[in-house]
Amino acid sequence: MSVLIWKVNKAGNTIGQCDGRCYDNRFPYRDCICEGKNHAVGLGKAMLNARELFHSGKFPDSFRFAPVIQQESFIFSPLERAKVPG
Repeated sequence: MSVLIWKVNKAGNTIGQCDGRCYDNRFPYRDCICEGKNHAVGLGKAMLNARELFHSGKFPDSFRFAPVIQQESFIFSPLERAKVPG
């Protein structure tokens, strides 16, 4: 199960995360820090959503993103490849 976004406290301990329990689930998952944006969308779309949030700069300082979200890469998921120009 891939964790895409973490929320940490001042000590650096994880206090919330967006993972497969959210993006792969069909049932309500009330504890996710994505506030439902990634709920039941699958890993590919959740990665796009998390990358969009990361690049927007509009997230709390307590959020940490998976390295795959932070880096610009030529390795894209099938969903991302469909959106790459060229």
